[in-house]
Amino acid sequence: MQPKSNISESALLDACRILFGTKIDLSSQFLAYLQPAGAKSAYREKAKKNHPDLFADSPPGVRRRQSELFQEIHGAYKLLASYLDQRNRPGPPPTRPAGGEERTAKDSGPYRRGTGGPPHLPRQHLEFGLFLYYRGLIAYPDLIAALLWQRRQRPNLGALAKRWGWLDDQKIQATLQHRGSGNRFGTRALQLGFLTGIQLQALLRYQQTLHKKFGQYFVEQGILKAADIDRLAEDLDKHNQGIAVTNRYRSAATGGPTPFRGR
Repeated sequence: MQPKSNISESALLDACRILFGTKIDLSSQFLAYLQPAGAKSAYREKAKKNHPDLFADSPPGVRRRQSELFQEIHGAYKLLASYLDQRNRPGPPPTRPAGGEERTAKDSGPYRRGTGGPPHLPRQHLEFGLFLYYRGLIAYPDLIAALLWQRRQRPNLGALAKRWGWLDDQKIQATLQHRGSGNRFGTRALQLGFLTGIQLQALLRYQQTLHKKFGQYFVEQGILKAADIDRLAEDLDKHNQGIAVTNRYRSAATGGPTPFRGR
């Protein structure tokens, strides 16, 4: 049985504030999208700037404050790392702050913008945001901000289901209060028998048509140009196609099922 997390949301947000600063909008949604690689990257950057050795020639009071700050940074990272480890571990999910959707990614550090050196792309299928992150074109807070921005563009699933006559207010409330094995609204509604699998897929597909494209956020923020987005989307397609081919041949070599056979 998966142990439950007893870390409060306020403690987790305080830890995020220490590592990521106060300029980013910290919320339960931020925690839902946060990945180990992002936490580790923020920790390393903070630790590098605030290591006590950098203040060896400073007055005793300054050295003491920096030592305390460094311990605080280390403690914040350990807290987040513990939470993320429990959240991403296989099995029934631990108790976690309400809201947001859970995603997972390999814990490998990206090439960060402005640091020089080649980008490190994990040998796995990537969504567009993580592809930009591992290419070093955006910082992790940019990725989180873009995900939250995109999510705000679309109506929630319950409102759509009500508009289509598939759910009423009573069922929506029951779904929100349900504590099943999933954290997403659609998964809960499915578990309660309020929606069929076909209905849920139809809602999700329609919902995706109602928000702006993910890359538009970076154009509006002046981080990337529209032409860059198109070119990077092509690069992502090539990366994911390469991963698919590798997996297909690996599966065939090991005697496993081969995707796309006969096509």
